[in-house]
Parts: sequence; C-alpha cells; structure tokens
Amino acid sequence: MPIADEIQHKDSTAQYIHSTIFAFLSLTFITSLIFTVRLAYICTAEVPTDVLVHKQRELKIYKEHFAPVWPDNKLPIEHFCIICNAYVQARTKHCGQCNRCCEEFDHHCNWLNNCIGVANYRNFRHLIVAYLIFTLSSLLLFVHALAIELVSKDRCGLGFQIVLWIQAAVNLVAIVFNVQLIWFHRWLDTKGISTFDHIMYKRELFNKQKELKVSAVRSVTRTKRIFVANRTERFRELSSRAGSPRLPR
Repeated sequence: MPIADEIQHKDSTAQYIHSTIFAFLSLTFITSLIFTVRLAYICTAEVPTDVLVHKQRELKIYKEHFAPVWPDNKLPIEHFCIICNAYVQARTKHCGQCNRCCEEFDHHCNWLNNCIGVANYRNFRHLIVAYLIFTLSSLLLFVHALAIELVSKDRCGLGFQIVLWIQAAVNLVAIVFNVQLIWFHRWLDTKGISTFDHIMYKRELFNKQKELKVSAVRSVTRTKRIFVANRTERFRELSSRAGSPRLPR
C-alpha cells in the first residue's frame, strides 16, 4: 500500500472514530437534556399538599363536617396546622415559602420553586440523576471538541479554546456538587430520614453544644468568683491576726 493511501486510510479511520464519539455524546446530551427538562417541569407542576388538607377544604366548600379521626382505626388525628387551620399527618410540615402543608416534607427547592415531598420526591431523585448524565455528556462533548481543536490544523483560535475550557470547568463543578447531592439523598434513604429531619437534628445538636459551652463558661466564672472570695476572706483573716495588712502578691 502506498504511503499516501495509508495516511488517507488512517485519517478516514480517525475521522470515523471522532464522528462516532461525537454522535454518541450528542445523542446522550440531547436525551438527558429532554429528560432533565421534563422531570424539572413535573417536579415544579406537582403540588405536594397534604391530602387531608385538600379533603378538609373540599368539605368546607360543600359545608360538610370533617371528623378528625383516621378511617381505618378510628384514632384521633393529633397534628394540627394553625396556619392552614387544618388537621395534617404526622410527617407533614408547613412550608413558609410556599405557604402550604407539604405531605412528608423533605425540603424546599429554590431552583424548582416548589416543595419536595411524597408527591414529587421520586421524580426529584430521577431529576438529579438525569442532570448528572446531562453535565457528564456536556463535559465529554467539550473535552472532545477541545481535543479536536488542539490537534486540528485549521484551529478556530485562542478565544474558542478559552470558551471550551470555561464550559468544561463549569460542568466539572456542577458534576461535583451533583454527585454530592445524589450521595446525600442516598445516605438519607439508608437512614430512613428526610432532609428536614437532618437539618433539625443538626440544629438541635448545635444548640446543645452552644448550651454546653455557655454552661462551661458560667461554671468557670462561678469557680473563679468563689476562689477570689475565699482568697479575700483568707487575706482578711491573716491581716487581722498580724495587725499589719498586706496586699497579696
């Protein structure tokens, strides 16, 4: 095989490989983008309000009485939201930002502008996974384009390379935070708690540590005062016996 034909064959093979990689990454990028947008819309449109609140509001419209007991065991419903003026379930929390009682409240997502509860928590988990795939495919696309740009003879210029580097860095940061978020919710799932439970536990632990520090400072101050008082009393006693008072060194 002549050298020219061999070089042309290698170039065509490399071009085929690059085209295949680019097509696969582009397909992954577009698919993950569609799933991310769709899941974000579902999580935003879903209303995770407690079903008991909905039921009481419907009965109030028809001017019917709501019996605050569970229909299966006839036990009384103990939890009541004074803001919504309605009985709620045990794991229902009132969200101050949405101004509604969210059933099995996990957290309020500022990015979605909605509460995450039992109605949309599963879709939220799927959303962060889809967003991770989206950012990974975006990063690989930018790295692939940067690699082609560096080895290509016809380069677009330094400005285009800088844009690719910035985009890759932004996606890398997003991937790190997203992996941490996925791991955190996986850890919460293994512990059987919610984000709200974890935050309240951390807040309670911080308050207890603060109280311990304050009590320790008060104990040291009290001990110091007792020591100074005993020393002063001892000095007065020695001074009265000797008849010549001296200040203690």
